[in-house]
Amino acid sequence: MRYSYPGNIRELENIIERAISFSNSPILLPPDLPSYLFTDPLTQGSPKTEIKAGLADLEKELIWSALQRSGGNVSKAAAALGIYRQQLQRKLKKINSNI
Repeated sequence: MRYSYPGNIRELENIIERAISFSNSPILLPPDLPSYLFTDPLTQGSPKTEIKAGLADLEKELIWSALQRSGGNVSKAAAALGIYRQQLQRKLKKINSNI
């Protein structure tokens, strides 16, 4: 509710679309959403924590994008990302376990 959505409706649509893609539930929960939506600009965490959260969000976005482009084919998505299929599978398990 506190996030200003500087990208307007397009940003909101993108966030919801990606959250639905990664969610294993019919209901979206806060962990399904990018962490930057929950940071209060007045009480920011340490730079190290913010960098880790930002990198995790970026990795999630890149994986989602590669899976979309490959039509859900994990092997093709892994090749596009330049990693092994097993690495991508581990990353997907980690993403799903954090939800």
